[in-house]
Amino acid sequence: MQGNIWLAGDGLCRWNVKKQAVDTLIPYPGVSKSLRNYMFILGRDEKNNLWLSSYDNEIIQYNCTTNTMYLRQEENNLIDGNTITSSPVIGDNIWLGTDNGISAFNVRSYSVQQLDLCGWSSFRQSYDMA
Repeated sequence: MQGNIWLAGDGLCRWNVKKQAVDTLIPYPGVSKSLRNYMFILGRDEKNNLWLSSYDNEIIQYNCTTNTMYLRQEENNLIDGNTITSSPVIGDNIWLGTDNGISAFNVRSYSVQQLDLCGWSSFRQSYDMA
């Protein structure tokens, strides 16, 4: 995965820097019936996984070594609101900023924690983003 560029949109593709060409193209991943178009990359982890999200807030794991894909959170099961921004993988979490707050998706347990306004101050004290 080093040096290659992954692009997401109406599918997923990899620009191979050594070959100077696109060598992987997955137009519409078959892991979800509702995934019809547009994905974006949330981040990648040390196990060679790309973490993707769809317009309907599904979370998809794509392993670049084995070329396997898994649906880790179903449609609208993740959060209430559209994902506006996200962090890369920090520790074992991807932090998601949404229309309705902040969520943390754990890449090991595939669980989601929704933070509310009351949880914000404890979040800042217990998880150092620097």
